[in-house]
Order: sequence, then C-alpha cells, then structure tokens
Amino acid sequence: MKLVPPRGAESIMKAIADGHLPADVGRSLLEGIGTVQRIKEMAELEVRLAELEDKLEGAA
Repeated sequence: MKLVPPRGAESIMKAIADGHLPADVGRSLLEGIGTVQRIKEMAELEVRLAELEDKLEGAA
C-alpha cells in the first residue's frame, strides 16, 4: 500500500516554506486535514470490519 499525503497537505507545507502562509495558520490547517483523514480511515475500517463479520457469519 502506497502512502499518499492527504490532499492539500503538500500545498500547505509549500506555502509555509515559501512564507506565503504563517506557520500557526498552516499548523491549524494541517491538523484539520489530519482530523478529516482519521475520520475517513475510521469509516473505511468500520465498513471493512462489517464485511468481514458478514463473511464470518456466512461461513458459520
């Protein structure tokens, strides 16, 4: 599985590095992106777990 940074994170990091975005604002934006990413990951895990549970129940 290839790890890909959340969409927009690289742009934010570049804007901070180039001095176009204050570091504190960039940090807040990156934290928000991280939170959204974790929510998506949890939702995906819930779906995958439900699918596995369905398969196990069907095999019993």
